[in-house]
Amino acid sequence: MNTYNILLQNDCSFYFMHRINKYEWKFLLERQFLINTQDNTDTIIGQFITSNWLKCLINPTDIIEVMVIRLPKRTNKIHPDNIITKEMILYNLVHSNDYDELDFVVMYNKYNTDNVGEICNNLNTKLNLQLDTDNKSINDTIKINDHKEFGITFGCNMNKESNNLIEVIKKQYYITCPNFVLKQN
Repeated sequence: MNTYNILLQNDCSFYFMHRINKYEWKFLLERQFLINTQDNTDTIIGQFITSNWLKCLINPTDIIEVMVIRLPKRTNKIHPDNIITKEMILYNLVHSNDYDELDFVVMYNKYNTDNVGEICNNLNTKLNLQLDTDNKSINDTIKINDHKEFGITFGCNMNKESNNLIEVIKKQYYITCPNFVLKQN
């Protein structure tokens, strides 16, 4: 989007979308970002404040695409039916060569397999090969440009599972708690 004044109006909400390995986009239209503005600035901070809002399992070899979208507030719905709203968004995404050119896309970022693998390796170092039931996490923030930043938490936990005489340690990687910052010129 080229006009940041539009982003600062009070008639819109911000939502998170993601997809793994170019499969279908996952929408969270029932959960909007919690928005704060910094005093005396034109800066918007959006965040998911709990992993209960989003916790998506990933693999170190995944390609992860994330997007923040802006839609009219639910009192001014694009369409009263979420299914039709999703279909309209998907239609535009499928027919676009550049997501950043779409009016509803605030920011887009793609984590390739090298990025995801490196972050998962850093999580493995934090786990230090010890059985630890506490989640380990890394908040990764990307500066998209001078006006946009996107962050998401990558996490990992280890579980011990017993099957008869065999004990297996299983690692689960996930993403959670996306956040963003928008600044006006």
